[in-house]
Amino acid sequence: MPQQERREEDLQECTFRPSINPRPKTACPVRVKGYEEVVNRLRKVNMEKRALEEREHKKAIGENYDKIKLMNLKPPSFVGKHKRNLLMYVDVNVTPVKTGRIGIYEGDDVRELARNFQKTF
Repeated sequence: MPQQERREEDLQECTFRPSINPRPKTACPVRVKGYEEVVNRLRKVNMEKRALEEREHKKAIGENYDKIKLMNLKPPSFVGKHKRNLLMYVDVNVTPVKTGRIGIYEGDDVRELARNFQKTF
Protein backbone atom coordinates (compact mmCIF):
# COMPACT_ATOMS: atom_id res chain seq x y z
CA MET A 1 0.00 0.00 0.00
CA PRO A 2 2.73 2.51 0.66
CA GLN A 3 3.79 2.37 -3.00
CA GLN A 4 0.32 3.23 -4.23
CA GLU A 5 0.02 6.15 -1.81
CA ARG A 6 3.41 7.42 -2.95
CA ARG A 7 2.34 7.32 -6.59
CA GLU A 8 -0.78 9.31 -5.85
CA GLU A 9 1.28 11.93 -4.03
CA ASP A 10 3.68 12.17 -6.99
CA LEU A 11 0.76 12.65 -9.35
CA GLN A 12 -0.70 15.44 -7.23
CA GLU A 13 2.65 17.22 -7.23
CA CYS A 14 2.83 17.08 -11.02
CA THR A 15 1.67 20.47 -12.26
CA PHE A 16 2.72 20.31 -15.91
CA ARG A 17 -0.21 20.66 -18.29
CA PRO A 18 0.71 20.95 -21.99
CA SER A 19 -1.35 23.40 -23.99
CA ILE A 20 -2.43 21.66 -27.16
CA ASN A 21 -3.69 24.07 -29.76
CA PRO A 22 -4.65 22.81 -33.19
CA ARG A 23 -2.93 24.48 -36.12
CA PRO A 24 -4.95 27.22 -37.67
CA LYS A 25 -6.05 26.23 -41.16
CA THR A 26 -4.82 28.57 -43.82
CA ALA A 27 -7.31 29.72 -46.39
CA CYS A 28 -4.89 29.46 -49.32
CA PRO A 29 -1.95 27.07 -49.09
CA VAL A 30 1.26 28.20 -50.74
CA ARG A 31 1.82 26.45 -54.10
CA VAL A 32 4.92 26.11 -56.19
CA LYS A 33 4.92 27.76 -59.60
CA GLY A 34 3.71 25.30 -62.25
CA TYR A 35 2.16 22.96 -59.66
CA GLU A 36 -1.29 22.91 -61.24
CA GLU A 37 0.06 22.16 -64.73
CA VAL A 38 2.16 19.24 -63.47
CA VAL A 39 -0.71 17.77 -61.46
CA ASN A 40 -3.11 18.07 -64.41
CA ARG A 41 -0.58 16.45 -66.75
CA LEU A 42 -0.01 13.54 -64.35
CA ARG A 43 -3.76 13.04 -63.90
CA LYS A 44 -4.27 12.98 -67.65
CA VAL A 45 -1.50 10.41 -68.16
CA ASN A 46 -2.91 8.26 -65.36
CA MET A 47 -6.40 8.37 -66.88
CA GLU A 48 -5.03 7.40 -70.31
CA LYS A 49 -3.10 4.53 -68.75
CA ARG A 50 -6.21 3.22 -67.00
CA ALA A 51 -8.25 3.48 -70.20
CA LEU A 52 -5.60 1.53 -72.10
CA GLU A 53 -5.52 -1.19 -69.44
CA GLU A 54 -9.31 -1.46 -69.55
CA ARG A 55 -9.26 -1.85 -73.33
CA GLU A 56 -6.59 -4.54 -73.12
CA HIS A 57 -8.38 -6.53 -70.42
CA LYS A 58 -11.86 -6.16 -71.87
CA LYS A 59 -13.20 -9.53 -72.94
CA ALA A 60 -15.35 -9.69 -76.03
CA ILE A 61 -18.74 -11.27 -75.40
CA GLY A 62 -21.81 -11.96 -77.47
CA GLU A 63 -23.76 -14.73 -79.09
CA ASN A 64 -21.50 -14.85 -82.18
CA TYR A 65 -18.24 -14.48 -80.26
CA ASP A 66 -17.08 -18.08 -80.80
CA LYS A 67 -17.97 -17.97 -84.50
CA ILE A 68 -16.18 -14.65 -85.05
CA LYS A 69 -13.15 -15.82 -83.09
CA LEU A 70 -12.79 -18.89 -85.32
CA MET A 71 -13.29 -16.91 -88.54
CA ASN A 72 -10.01 -15.05 -88.02
CA LEU A 73 -8.13 -18.31 -87.54
CA LYS A 74 -6.03 -19.33 -90.52
CA PRO A 75 -4.37 -22.73 -90.83
CA PRO A 76 -0.57 -22.85 -90.74
CA SER A 77 1.15 -22.32 -94.06
CA PHE A 78 2.59 -25.83 -94.23
CA VAL A 79 -0.82 -27.55 -94.03
CA GLY A 80 -1.93 -26.74 -97.56
CA LYS A 81 1.23 -27.99 -99.30
CA HIS A 82 1.18 -31.21 -101.24
CA LYS A 83 2.10 -34.35 -99.39
CA ARG A 84 5.29 -36.09 -100.31
CA ASN A 85 5.68 -39.83 -100.29
CA LEU A 86 7.50 -41.29 -97.30
CA LEU A 87 10.23 -43.63 -98.44
CA MET A 88 11.49 -44.90 -95.07
CA TYR A 89 12.40 -44.13 -91.48
CA VAL A 90 15.95 -44.47 -90.25
CA ASP A 91 16.43 -45.02 -86.50
CA VAL A 92 19.79 -43.77 -85.23
CA ASN A 93 21.20 -44.76 -81.82
CA VAL A 94 22.50 -41.51 -80.35
CA THR A 95 23.37 -43.00 -76.94
CA PRO A 96 22.79 -46.47 -75.53
CA VAL A 97 19.37 -45.31 -74.29
CA LYS A 98 18.48 -42.50 -76.69
CA THR A 99 17.36 -43.11 -80.26
CA GLY A 100 16.56 -40.57 -82.97
CA ARG A 101 14.41 -41.12 -86.04
CA ILE A 102 14.93 -39.58 -89.47
CA GLY A 103 12.05 -39.63 -91.93
CA ILE A 104 13.21 -39.75 -95.54
CA TYR A 105 10.73 -38.40 -98.07
CA GLU A 106 10.80 -38.32 -101.82
CA GLY A 107 13.05 -35.48 -103.05
CA ASP A 108 14.97 -34.97 -99.76
CA ASP A 109 18.69 -34.27 -99.72
CA VAL A 110 20.31 -36.92 -97.53
CA ARG A 111 23.22 -34.65 -96.53
CA GLU A 112 20.84 -31.91 -95.40
CA LEU A 113 18.83 -34.42 -93.38
CA ALA A 114 22.01 -35.67 -91.70
CA ARG A 115 23.12 -32.08 -90.94
CA ASN A 116 19.73 -31.24 -89.41
CA PHE A 117 19.79 -34.44 -87.36
CA GLN A 118 23.27 -33.54 -86.12
CA LYS A 119 22.11 -30.07 -85.05
CA THR A 120 19.12 -31.53 -83.27
CA PHE A 121 20.93 -34.25 -81.38
